[in-house]
Amino acid sequence: MSAPPALVVPEATAPASAEQPLILMGRILAPHGTRGWIKVEPYGDSPAVLAEQKQWWMSAPGGSSPERPEGWSRLSIVECEIHDRRLAVRPQGCVDRDAAAAYRGREVALQRGSLPELAKDEFYQVDLIGLDVVNGAGESLGRLEEMFSNGAHDVMRVVENTAPAQRVERLLPFIPTVVMKVDLAAGCIQVDWQRDW
Repeated sequence: MSAPPALVVPEATAPASAEQPLILMGRILAPHGTRGWIKVEPYGDSPAVLAEQKQWWMSAPGGSSPERPEGWSRLSIVECEIHDRRLAVRPQGCVDRDAAAAYRGREVALQRGSLPELAKDEFYQVDLIGLDVVNGAGESLGRLEEMFSNGAHDVMRVVENTAPAQRVERLLPFIPTVVMKVDLAAGCIQVDWQRDW
């Protein structure tokens, strides 16, 4: 059995912009020090993807919905350092702790076109959300609604039938022994999982 494709960026919400779709990449936590730096928690396992970019998008205070692209503004990054799983970032024009505090709680995104090309068997989670999940017998288990990390590995939340009375939710680990194949062209993920598990 071959290993499933690697998963690079887990966040799946994709707010639209006038130029290109935006992919949520993280959120701003708090000021970092006294000289205008901020702490950023990247979504997913690859903080370097966000750290390598100098042009980010930032949500409005209180958040911006995908239906309101005008709520997003450009954020130029002057310096960025990776500290364990988080980033320390100095945005252009942010010179002290008070200015940095104004960024707290906002989400950050990148334009889809600025994300690096992936290897053949790698995918961004945003491309997996909405795919049908089927088992080896060809039985549909539902639609991939969300992916999240439980600390040990990524987990797929698969929903079958959206009618409230008949809704079935399954949590499947995104690991080599479960995910057999991802076929974007066919719009499905094949898994080693029985319907009654």
